Amino acid sequence: MGEIMLFLFLLNYDTLNKNYLRIDSMKKVIKDNWFSEDKFFHFSVSALLVGSSYHFLKCRINKDEKLSTISSLSSAFLLGIIKETYDKKIKKEYFSYKDLIYDILGIGCGYLIFIH
Repeated sequence: MGEIMLFLFLLNYDTLNKNYLRIDSMKKVIKDNWFSEDKFFHFSVSALLVGSSYHFLKCRINKDEKLSTISSLSSAFLLGIIKETYDKKIKKEYFSYKDLIYDILGIGCGYLIFIH
């Protein structure tokens, strides 16, 4: 857990001056911090999606372990991409790659906690 915190600190330190996204089509500058409540939700929801979908597939409907693992990891990642695409296309906001990074970190954490 300490390695993850160190990694997140170094990401923030390296990008202190890169926290703004320029959206040319909307002529806006949007602040996208590395540490925010939204990033916490991306991380935690992704981890919980992995755990709950794995439990449902493996324990409730008795699918094999490999299929349950692959399905839970890929569905959580796909939902993260769909959410960011929805933000860009429907809500007319922006596609946050930082949100996707937190989704991936949450998926990895969910794998380590619930599956491995």
